[in-house]
Amino acid sequence: IITASGGPFRTLSRDELENVTVEQALQHPTWNMGKKITIDSASLANKGLEVIEANRLFDFEAKDIQVVVHPQSLIHSMVRTNDGMLYAQISDPDMKHPIFNALTWPENKQSCMNEFDLFDQTMTFYRPRMIDFPMLSYAFEVAQRGKAYTIAYNAANEVAVSAFLEKKISFMAIPRIVRSTLDKDWNHMPSSFEDVFAAIALFRPGPMQNIDTYIKRKKGEEKIDYLVPELEELLKPTYGILIYQEQIMQAASIMAGYSLGEADILRRAMSKKKEDILIKEKDKFISRA
Repeated sequence: IITASGGPFRTLSRDELENVTVEQALQHPTWNMGKKITIDSASLANKGLEVIEANRLFDFEAKDIQVVVHPQSLIHSMVRTNDGMLYAQISDPDMKHPIFNALTWPENKQSCMNEFDLFDQTMTFYRPRMIDFPMLSYAFEVAQRGKAYTIAYNAANEVAVSAFLEKKISFMAIPRIVRSTLDKDWNHMPSSFEDVFAAIALFRPGPMQNIDTYIKRKKGEEKIDYLVPELEELLKPTYGILIYQEQIMQAASIMAGYSLGEADILRRAMSKKKEDILIKEKDKFISRA
């Protein structure tokens, strides 16, 4: 049983969730964390990722994993044994505790932090609102479907959260973007780390337009075409598609003799969409190619 604080929007209606701001989403009621994980907590995507972790890393089937909303963030996880009893791990909501545990594992050492005091504590528990916070239900879905769906879930969420933090999309656009991604065919099993890295990289704004092409080529449903024969070796691992910024740099070197420094200038200009620099680099590239 995984506990979730419910985030800053636990009591808001679906209509109210459509209008929340970045500043509001970053005001977590119990935890002090980084921006990305704080937004994930607001959307319940952080618990979704923990569901996937429990499924993939600890071999629990999705149906055997439960998430309960516990606003006080005092109980961090629970285990139910065969006799029906529940055993809970309880501590103050402070990230120093899991960090200390990770640093000292497998030993159980005494820490300098205050011991948890049970007196005058209140603990409440609620069912998660899966319809209003669909990122959690999507996580259960991808954990059950397996294949590359879990990768797609994580990568699409990262891109969507980044766009929300930059105020390019609304808060509720995050699950809509993830849903549209999961509606694609990710029913293939990654065969290497390269497949995992490529799937994640595809969700950047540039390569994103090639997701469908990548999937079809990987599954052998579409012929792989290379821009020029000289780039075949470079692009073979990604089925003829420029996915990584490093590939852009290498392609500039192969095609136009760019030095590492020159290629990095081109890469940064493409990443930041510096039109004036790109026009100059275009002329340089054509003259050398």
